[in-house]
Amino acid sequence: MNFTVLLARLAAQILLGIAVFLWGAIAVLDPARGDARWVIGLGAVLALAALLRLGRGGAWVPWAAAVGLVLPIGMLAHDNGGSPWLWALWALVAFATAGWVRNGHEVKQG
Repeated sequence: MNFTVLLARLAAQILLGIAVFLWGAIAVLDPARGDARWVIGLGAVLALAALLRLGRGGAWVPWAAAVGLVLPIGMLAHDNGGSPWLWALWALVAFATAGWVRNGHEVKQG
């Protein structure tokens, strides 16, 4: 494993770890979010699942990582008055993130 792959894998693990903690804390401790808490909690669960399976691979891992990182951000932006058109941007970001996890981290398919 070369140095850039090692740094990329470490960055993914750090981002997913922060996402699990942050999204989980918001989902559990912020009653002002209302119905968005379920979506944010789902993001925390997906980020945790991707974090646990990142080294072992699986076709679903890049998508779980991407949705776990991006979906709660989109939900928070939507709740705070963001344009509905921003969901197109969040979808593109999730697609790019899934590609980054899949290709940059040599996640095994299957």
